[in-house]
This record gives sequence, structure tokens and C-alpha cells, in this order.
Amino acid sequence: LILLAFLLSATIMETSIAGLPQQDASKYAVKTTHYEIKEAIENFDYTAIQSHVKIFSSFGSRVTGYAGNLKSAEYISNEFKRYGLNVTVQNYTIPIPIDSGSWVEITSPVSKKIKAYSLWPNGVQACTTPSEGISGRLIYVGDGELSRINGYDIEDCIALIDFNSGMNWVNLADLGFKAFIFIEPSEASSFEALKKAVPTPINFPRVYVNRKDGSVLKSIAANNGVVTVHNEIRWENREVFNIIGVVEGRNPSEVIVVSARYDSWSIVPSISPGAEDALSISSLLELARYFAEPSNKPLRTLWFVALSGHYQGLHGPYEWAEKNLFSDEVQQGKIRILLQIDLDFSTETNGLDALYTGPPVFFGDQSQFSGRYY
Repeated sequence: LILLAFLLSATIMETSIAGLPQQDASKYAVKTTHYEIKEAIENFDYTAIQSHVKIFSSFGSRVTGYAGNLKSAEYISNEFKRYGLNVTVQNYTIPIPIDSGSWVEITSPVSKKIKAYSLWPNGVQACTTPSEGISGRLIYVGDGELSRINGYDIEDCIALIDFNSGMNWVNLADLGFKAFIFIEPSEASSFEALKKAVPTPINFPRVYVNRKDGSVLKSIAANNGVVTVHNEIRWENREVFNIIGVVEGRNPSEVIVVSARYDSWSIVPSISPGAEDALSISSLLELARYFAEPSNKPLRTLWFVALSGHYQGLHGPYEWAEKNLFSDEVQQGKIRILLQIDLDFSTETNGLDALYTGPPVFFGDQSQFSGRYY
């Protein structure tokens, strides 16, 4: 993060850009000193970044269109205003699979209702159950290997299956199971999660329960119990938002954009606190706070852009680009967007990947390059 702060400070405060046409070079005579960059790094509040991450993670699911996502948009807007930025909120509408409340009802040998959570749809198929649900004898199949169902009559049964089971649920669906209940694991990888849905729109309801309730269901399965699965997930059009906070620079018509997404994603959309997904937007808020201070006024105008819809085919970034990069002011040359820096942090490495994409004006014939720094 310190290295990123260095790169951002150097880029934002630097008053010359390598590769500009010679006739433009006279505009950029003064360079930021190493002292100014060092001072910027030392004055970033990393504790504040941690605080933002905790707050974002406390909002519940931040999947675009869910309540936590809307709370996040409001929080970002309020923080920008508190720093003194000029704030613009841009809205758009997008279809999102909304889990309105799913559950598993035990009908025998006891009567009990267990909270469940819908999984992300298969393609466009939301896999919503009928109003009466889908009923069947419950069979615990462990990791879903075919050897686990030897000797069982599985036709029209419901499978209780460990989450860490790869794509074995697909094979079980082919053999006759008509719904799946996944049990929360102690830990799982993102690759494991992605295997719980397929792009083909097959209608097999799948829900997720916590480990404690999974143990209850295991005992029900051991006693040949019957359960009913209610999977209440439907596609709904939701109004969602991109937020722009502007710090005007000494050259107000020249703009540098710093962007980050604030949404999260999970194969279980109603359970998506997304602490790691909050790293980038939390850092963007701290950068906005720092450069909004009068003593840190940048040479160029800064647009701090908080984006939603990242995991929905980059719908949010496309909306933002259409409304801003192709606006009349930009097209008429009243505003020059010199650079966009997008933050995309991960806890998987302490390295920094810098990926440049764009026209070859700055870097000769190369339109893209990347490098890793430690």
C-alpha cells in the first residue's frame, strides 16, 4: 500500500508527463520533489483505511442492488461531502438476482424451519421453487462422489452435500436429485465457490445452510427424514449508483481519474460482506481525504470515482464511461482526461501489479504493458 501511495502521489502531483508532444512540454516545467512524495506517504492515514474496511464489511451483502450496496453508496457520498468534495451521484438500472428469503422446512420426523440462502443462478435461470416448495427425502451425500450414493434410491430426493465438493452436484442432478442443500465449510476457495453454478440455464434449486443447521439436517437424513426446500430468488431491476467526488486542481480543466469498485460478489449473494473487496474503495476514500485538504491541493483536478456493477459484466464502469468519458465537455476539449488509475487490491500477495492500457501516445508503439513491484 505504501508503494501504491508513492506511485499515486508521484502521478497525481507530478507536473510533467513523459511522452507528451514537445510543444506541450513547456506547460509542465516544475516537478514534484521527493520530499513532497515522502510527505504524502507519511500523511496517509492507514488506520482510517482499516476503519473503512470494517464499516463496509458491516453493511451485510454489498452485491450490487442489495441493501449493503446501497448503504455503501450513501456512506461514500457522505464521506466525500465531509471531506469537502463536489459530489455527483449517477444512477442506472440493472437486473440482479435478489434472494428475498429462502428456507428449508423439515416435515418429518420432526417439524422445523431452517434459514437458508439461495445460490447464484445458473445463467439466467433463477431456480425459484414453486410456492409450495420442493419436497423429498433427504440424503446426505458428503462430497458428492458417486460412491457415496451406492445403494440409495435417489429419484426425486434432495441432496445434502458438503460445499467443498467441486462440481459433483451436476452429476447428481443428472442422476435424479431435484434440489441441493450445501453445508457451510470451515474454509473454501473462490474456485470452489464458482463451481456451484454453471452458465447453462438449468433449473436445479440450490441453497446454502450454516454448519450448525447442516448438522441438524445430517441427523434428519440419517433418519430418512423428508424436507421441503423454498428457494426465493428472482431477477429484479434495481436502481444502483456510481459516485464521483471532485477535488479541483490548480489546472481545473486537466483531470486525473482515480477509481475503485465498492461492490462485492459471492456465490451466495445474500452473504457477501466482502472485506477484501472493500480494500480498494477504502484506500480511495483516504486518497480523497488527503488531496481534499487545502495544503495538498493538486495541480490537476482529481475525480475520485466509486463504481458499482463490477461483477455484472462491468455494467457500472460502462455506464460511467458513457456518461463521462464521452461527455460534451470532454469531446469539445473543455476537459482533458489525462489518465485513469483504477485500484484493485488483493490480500493474496504483497506485490503490486501495474497494468497500463490505452493509446500509444505515452509509450511509443506499446498500447499495454504490465510490471510487478515488491
